Amino acid sequence: MMRRIAATLFILVMAGTLMGGSCNSVVRDENVFRTELDFFEQTSKQPADRLAQWVSIACKCEGGKFTDKWCAETAKLVQVVRTRVPYHKAMALFNAGLLEKRPPKDPPKVPPATDLCPGG
Repeated sequence: MMRRIAATLFILVMAGTLMGGSCNSVVRDENVFRTELDFFEQTSKQPADRLAQWVSIACKCEGGKFTDKWCAETAKLVQVVRTRVPYHKAMALFNAGLLEKRPPKDPPKVPPATDLCPGG
């Protein structure tokens, strides 16, 4: 009988330990989290803005399309960053419980890279 009680207690202690270990969560300071998101946003958007300036100066388009593959790829990157970074920042805030209204289920559609064609 004593062994049975000891075994039951051992199982309960181990189960509690294992379950408690699997339910750990990290609580982050809200101001630190918001500051980090702002930093990530700026370190994405500022280079994208510089690249957009480069595209407008160094790239050419004919017939509404870039004449250079690198220019087209760079313009696409600019469009993705400008469109999606604010959406993902909002989703991160929502997932952290810091934004009441959930962003749309689907991220915004990225405008075509050709929208950045110089003179177009």
